[in-house]
Amino acid sequence: MKLRKFKMNFTQRTIDILEDAGWHPNRKVDISSTVVFLENKGFEDFDHAKAVFEQFGGLEYSVPSDESDDFQVGPEFLREAIGRKHYSKYEMIIGEELVVIGRAYSENATMFMSRTGKIYGIMDEYYIWKFGDNIYEAINNLCEGKELSVISEK
Repeated sequence: MKLRKFKMNFTQRTIDILEDAGWHPNRKVDISSTVVFLENKGFEDFDHAKAVFEQFGGLEYSVPSDESDDFQVGPEFLREAIGRKHYSKYEMIIGEELVVIGRAYSENATMFMSRTGKIYGIMDEYYIWKFGDNIYEAINNLCEGKELSVISEK
């Protein structure tokens, strides 16, 4: 599945960060091990998530900033701390099924994708941010260092 439903509307800064990590617009990697990994952890691998892993997975994106806001796409970056049962409470708050897709803010936040393709970040089991309505918006927001509003705080 391709993410053609959403327009890839990246800023030049975002493109530079992605390319520095080894990404290119036609990138498509084998994700069979990622799919098995997610299924073994109890996650359903949504078509949107598969497309994200094929295009952006396995790379570490370094965002130049005062706080070193790096992010990674791929559940393999979270091997020890991943398990759907631990994250089901966030599905109740957000109102959609989620699949883990990586981490952000220099490993301080876990990134999730909803069944409809929205991207969220969860930090310290207390804060939930909406990174974007789709992966392109989320990546652009992360690379641009945009201030995200908290949608849930406990």
